[in-house]
Amino acid sequence: MIQQGKLAEEFLDIAEYNDFFLASAKNYLRSCPPNAILVTWGDSDYYPLCYVQAKLGFRKDVTILNKSLMALARHINYTSNTLLPKENRVQISMNLDLYKGWLNDYLYVTKDRTEFDYSDFTQKMNENPAQYKYRNLGDRPIHKLPSSSMLLGKDDQLLLKIANSYIIKDEFFLFDLINTNWQKRPICFTSGVPIHRIAYLSNYLVQRGEVYELTKETANAENYQNQPFNVKISEALVLKEFEFEPYTLEQSSSTEYLSQNMHYSTLFSDLIEYHIEEGNPTIIKNILDKMYEKLPPAITVLKSSHLQIAQYYSELNPTHKRIKEYIEAYANQLQMGIDKWEESDKIARMHLTTNARDFKSLAKLLIESCRMHRLEKLRVKYKEQFAKYLPRN
Repeated sequence: MIQQGKLAEEFLDIAEYNDFFLASAKNYLRSCPPNAILVTWGDSDYYPLCYVQAKLGFRKDVTILNKSLMALARHINYTSNTLLPKENRVQISMNLDLYKGWLNDYLYVTKDRTEFDYSDFTQKMNENPAQYKYRNLGDRPIHKLPSSSMLLGKDDQLLLKIANSYIIKDEFFLFDLINTNWQKRPICFTSGVPIHRIAYLSNYLVQRGEVYELTKETANAENYQNQPFNVKISEALVLKEFEFEPYTLEQSSSTEYLSQNMHYSTLFSDLIEYHIEEGNPTIIKNILDKMYEKLPPAITVLKSSHLQIAQYYSELNPTHKRIKEYIEAYANQLQMGIDKWEESDKIARMHLTTNARDFKSLAKLLIESCRMHRLEKLRVKYKEQFAKYLPRN
């Protein structure tokens, strides 16, 4: 983009992102500390970020990298390119020649578990990569890591343990990036990065709004599905800084909108769960009110999350009028799915055959929720409405 400046400017003039996705991109950048390096998973969460920086001049202090593109030598070269503004370049320690072309597309990980210093490994690779040659593939050498346990950084090091028998180039570069920049610049990952794909970092990732920040402050996660959570910063972002753009019910049901809104819903829910444990009903109400305002139940497809939100309201006030709103929203969206299936008898038969068990459990959950909240008329209505779609026992 930098090297083809004129073409890039022309593209920026014609490129279009709607306000919803621009707001989402800004929220990712708002979640980052100053001067951060932000690693995205792929194109869908990378290019909108580039757009709001280049076109709108928003949070240009953040360097944005695409993890999937880290497997390409030209993207690696781009990260340290002198044509980039100095503050956006990332420092790396490995010789760029070791990332060229097909070289080191993957590296073998030896079974030895003895911890090794990645800086020492980098220095030796730069001096004589042949000492880490595993075998040849044609005329191309395949290198190896000396063990599956590595120490990254110079002081207060991170211990990473690799479970696989090999790593590919994007991870090879990522380790170099972390090793060189750890404690010099904040390093973050978008919430779109599947944590299980970087499980070796899970003990050092703390959720901060819409990103995960690399830190050693709370390195106690039991597994990648239970990440530590920076409540103070995340709460300030959600309640005061994040932008939420309006959308329609039809838009909300599309994959792109659904995915982003589920991220938001999870963030709201994590904050609520924290304050339930702390016993802060006033703050819970404030968060629920913000969620109701920014993710209106009638037009926001959140699947069964609507029932969870209804439960939160129920714990605050069992007769709260929004309990019924969320249950009805879920029922209506469930019916939308049924209506789509009925557009084609063939599709309907296929879905009701392959998904009968899941559909049955969802419908039962809805009916049971109505019973729990003493919404007898709704319960009877939905029991009758969904009965013909449910397989008989």
